[in-house]
Amino acid sequence: MFHCMTRLRFYVKNRKLVNEADIKKLPEISGVNWYQDQFQVIAGNEVNELYDALTQKGLPTDEGAAAPVSNANKSIGSRIVDSITGCMTPMIPAGTHTLAINPLNWKTDSTPASWEENAGACFTDYSGSIVTEIPHLTGAYIDPQRGALKVPDVSPQEYPPVLSIFSDGIYHLYDYQFFYRKLQENVGVRIDAYLSR
Repeated sequence: MFHCMTRLRFYVKNRKLVNEADIKKLPEISGVNWYQDQFQVIAGNEVNELYDALTQKGLPTDEGAAAPVSNANKSIGSRIVDSITGCMTPMIPAGTHTLAINPLNWKTDSTPASWEENAGACFTDYSGSIVTEIPHLTGAYIDPQRGALKVPDVSPQEYPPVLSIFSDGIYHLYDYQFFYRKLQENVGVRIDAYLSR
């Protein structure tokens, strides 16, 4: 077992033993995928937590807990994918904690801010003109274990990752849009504080 930014990846000796239907029912999982001889479980932002939990249960990992599948038994396509994904790291690597500020309540702890505190999400065109504004789009909180900002009231179906380097559940491209009016308000407060010195 190993993982990239959003997926747990397994080399499986016997596909018949994998119960895909049950795995798909898990609330933390947004889907599964087979790529040749590799089984991928799409976990989005939760990938690090799931990886840690499975490691604690004794599942063999790419860190030496079990002998890796020999390259001789892998297809050429799998070896190429291994080379590409092997150079990618998770958004927040396992065992680390990032720093974040919740843009709705300006706290750095895990105090949640509800969607009611979101003055408005704004989506712009390439010139910067606001095309759509949605009041109270989503709340936000900081994950106490990883330090990542989480947005509980949106879905990947509504807001897809857009770039191929991100998977479902990664909303990095929407950082400013989701919290536009609160960020605008905060910039005004900071400018006023600076000018009043």
